[in-house]
Amino acid sequence: MSQKIELETSKLENWDKNPREISEENLEKLKRLMQKHPEFMEKNPLLVNKIGGKFVVYGGNQRLKAAKGLGLEKVWADLDENLSEKKMAELSVIDNIHFGEYVNSLLIKLNLEPEFLAEVNIILNNVSEEIIKNQKNWHFKISIINLNKEKAAKMEQFAPTPQERLEMIKDLRSLGIEHVTLRLRPFIIGYSNKDNEHLELIKKAKENGADSVSTEFFCLDLRADKRLRKRYQEMSKLIGFDVWNFYRINSGNSGYLRLTRSIKEPYIKEMKALCEKLGVRFYVSDAHFKECCSNGSCCGLPESFNYSRQQFTEALLIAKEKGKVRFSDIYKENLFDFKWQESCGYNCNSSQERAKNLNNTMFDFIRNNWNNLKSHNSPYKYFGGILKPAGLDNDNNVIYKYNE
Repeated sequence: MSQKIELETSKLENWDKNPREISEENLEKLKRLMQKHPEFMEKNPLLVNKIGGKFVVYGGNQRLKAAKGLGLEKVWADLDENLSEKKMAELSVIDNIHFGEYVNSLLIKLNLEPEFLAEVNIILNNVSEEIIKNQKNWHFKISIINLNKEKAAKMEQFAPTPQERLEMIKDLRSLGIEHVTLRLRPFIIGYSNKDNEHLELIKKAKENGADSVSTEFFCLDLRADKRLRKRYQEMSKLIGFDVWNFYRINSGNSGYLRLTRSIKEPYIKEMKALCEKLGVRFYVSDAHFKECCSNGSCCGLPESFNYSRQQFTEALLIAKEKGKVRFSDIYKENLFDFKWQESCGYNCNSSQERAKNLNNTMFDFIRNNWNNLKSHNSPYKYFGGILKPAGLDNDNNVIYKYNE
């Protein structure tokens, strides 16, 4: 009887009679799938036959190849002993037979993310295209930060090439998707802008059908562990300068380092100018330069989409248009009347912070940040001085003016 155990990948051998093969492209996709879903190998153990002290994989040879490529030291296996060649051959073929097929109408009802469908397209083949086709309320963001295929392979390991991602923009538009955003983030100085590739990238994205561009500058974490420090060193070699020192010199904060406004300014200005020339909407996810966003969304959503207007970026754009903004301009109705500590997915930080806001609602928390000019979350501090206090309204809420 077989047993499910973990085995060292170094002791596993591919079956020399394995009848299946895998392309390099699909092998990379399989690696990405296994990285994003580490439980995949436990749910889909390799079929292994122990013969004379050797551990021969007769089912899952491609998964073993991907596991070794990812540097996994152990994998899950369904272990048998001394199976005949005939039995191994039969089980190997059975392991790769799929008698069922997807019913598109039922698959759609599962509400799977488009990104996930693209991720598992080895299994789903073209089903994702039928689901995506002519969806009017879907918005796709395609991340590309450099056009150089060789450099991208080192900076973004296991990701599709920049050219493949540009083709994806074209494919999505051909399927009837109206809004596709080039997600030029993280923007890495010395890499994304090398030989003005960021501008050429925007042009090519526009040619392929992108109707908006979203950008945000790379941030560096001084609390990085050894693994992340090693990645920073690899980035430095690729870029040509020490990224760690560059951020320490050109950041106005500590811990999680963001570049200063003045460092980012020339890149933002030239990208915005190009987008305006091409007729492409432009968005900035950084707190700096959110006033350059085409509307209150930072991620490329058009004005017609139903995103929340009750947020500080919306206030910034109101002030840019009208000169001033009041708290009541964006919080006309209270959608945040729930306990601050019960906010789903919100980081409540320290015990001191939790105690301070014990009885507050999320609305109270937002209003306090609006009015506390010393808080880094206030519109005054958050946007780097673009909004400045200009008095109080009748409810004692700060009125902000736009500082050009």
